[in-house]
Amino acid sequence: MSQVQRVNLPPGPPGWPVVGNLFQFARSGKQFFEYVDEMKKIHGPILTLKMGIRTMIIISDADLAHQALIERGPNSQPGPSKLRPGKSSARATSPSTPQCTVPCGDP
Repeated sequence: MSQVQRVNLPPGPPGWPVVGNLFQFARSGKQFFEYVDEMKKIHGPILTLKMGIRTMIIISDADLAHQALIERGPNSQPGPSKLRPGKSSARATSPSTPQCTVPCGDP
Protein backbone atom coordinates (compact mmCIF):
# COMPACT_ATOMS: atom_id res chain seq x y z
CA MET A 1 0.00 0.00 0.00
CA SER A 2 1.50 3.35 -1.01
CA GLN A 3 1.08 6.56 0.89
CA VAL A 4 -0.02 9.78 -0.78
CA GLN A 5 2.60 12.50 -0.33
CA ARG A 6 1.06 15.75 0.92
CA VAL A 7 2.46 18.99 -0.47
CA ASN A 8 2.69 22.01 1.78
CA LEU A 9 0.78 24.59 -0.27
CA PRO A 10 0.01 28.24 0.51
CA PRO A 11 -3.42 28.97 2.00
CA GLY A 12 -6.46 29.34 -0.23
CA PRO A 13 -10.19 28.81 -0.30
CA PRO A 14 -11.30 25.21 0.23
CA GLY A 15 -12.46 23.59 -2.98
CA TRP A 16 -14.79 20.79 -3.93
CA PRO A 17 -13.57 17.36 -5.02
CA VAL A 18 -12.71 17.16 -8.73
CA VAL A 19 -13.74 20.76 -9.61
CA GLY A 20 -11.74 22.56 -6.90
CA ASN A 21 -12.58 26.29 -6.86
CA LEU A 22 -14.07 26.45 -10.39
CA PHE A 23 -17.67 26.84 -9.24
CA GLN A 24 -16.73 29.40 -6.58
CA PHE A 25 -14.98 31.49 -9.21
CA ALA A 26 -17.82 31.10 -11.74
CA ARG A 27 -20.50 31.96 -9.18
CA SER A 28 -18.61 35.08 -8.07
CA GLY A 29 -19.48 36.74 -11.41
CA LYS A 30 -16.10 38.46 -11.40
CA GLN A 31 -13.19 38.52 -13.80
CA PHE A 32 -10.37 36.20 -12.73
CA PHE A 33 -8.09 39.05 -11.58
CA GLU A 34 -10.95 40.50 -9.49
CA TYR A 35 -11.59 37.09 -7.89
CA VAL A 36 -7.87 36.73 -7.09
CA ASP A 37 -7.80 40.24 -5.61
CA GLU A 38 -10.71 39.29 -3.34
CA MET A 39 -9.01 36.03 -2.30
CA LYS A 40 -5.67 37.72 -1.55
CA LYS A 41 -7.43 39.98 0.97
CA ILE A 42 -8.49 36.83 2.81
CA HIS A 43 -5.55 34.45 2.25
CA GLY A 44 -2.57 36.78 1.69
CA PRO A 45 -0.34 37.64 -1.29
CA ILE A 46 0.58 34.00 -2.01
CA LEU A 47 -2.42 31.71 -2.36
CA THR A 48 -3.52 28.41 -3.85
CA LEU A 49 -6.48 27.94 -6.17
CA LYS A 50 -7.55 24.61 -7.63
CA MET A 51 -9.18 24.81 -11.02
CA GLY A 52 -10.33 21.32 -11.90
CA ILE A 53 -7.27 19.08 -11.87
CA ARG A 54 -4.89 22.08 -11.99
CA THR A 55 -3.41 23.54 -8.82
CA MET A 56 -2.40 27.17 -9.20
CA ILE A 57 -0.05 28.97 -6.85
CA ILE A 58 -0.72 32.68 -7.27
CA ILE A 59 1.89 35.25 -6.25
CA SER A 60 0.09 38.59 -6.34
CA ASP A 61 2.92 40.83 -5.13
CA ALA A 62 5.57 41.97 -7.64
CA ASP A 63 8.40 41.90 -5.06
CA LEU A 64 7.50 38.35 -4.01
CA ALA A 65 7.26 37.21 -7.64
CA HIS A 66 10.68 38.71 -8.39
CA GLN A 67 12.15 37.05 -5.31
CA ALA A 68 10.65 33.66 -6.18
CA LEU A 69 11.40 33.63 -9.92
CA ILE A 70 14.53 35.75 -10.32
CA GLU A 71 16.46 35.90 -7.04
CA ARG A 72 15.84 32.29 -6.03
CA GLY A 73 15.55 31.01 -9.57
CA PRO A 74 14.27 27.68 -10.79
CA ASN A 75 16.11 25.58 -8.20
CA SER A 76 14.04 26.40 -5.14
CA GLN A 77 10.52 25.97 -3.89
CA PRO A 78 9.23 29.24 -2.46
CA GLY A 79 6.60 29.00 0.22
CA PRO A 80 4.43 31.59 1.92
CA SER A 81 6.39 31.41 5.17
CA LYS A 82 9.73 31.78 3.38
CA LEU A 83 8.95 34.79 1.16
CA ARG A 84 8.41 38.22 2.62
CA PRO A 85 8.36 41.54 0.76
CA GLY A 86 11.75 43.26 0.86
CA LYS A 87 13.63 40.27 2.26
CA SER A 88 15.58 37.52 0.58
CA SER A 89 17.52 34.56 1.87
CA ALA A 90 19.27 31.62 0.28
CA ARG A 91 17.75 28.17 0.64
CA ALA A 92 19.48 24.90 -0.07
CA THR A 93 17.63 22.51 -2.33
CA SER A 94 17.74 18.77 -2.71
CA PRO A 95 16.95 16.53 -5.70
CA SER A 96 13.51 15.87 -4.19
CA THR A 97 12.62 19.59 -4.11
CA PRO A 98 10.01 20.47 -6.78
CA GLN A 99 11.43 22.68 -9.50
CA CYS A 100 10.08 25.93 -10.89
CA THR A 101 8.94 25.34 -14.46
CA VAL A 102 8.60 29.02 -15.39
CA PRO A 103 11.39 30.55 -17.50
CA CYS A 104 13.28 32.83 -15.15
CA GLY A 105 15.10 35.17 -17.54
CA ASP A 106 18.51 35.12 -19.14
CA PRO A 107 21.06 32.67 -17.70
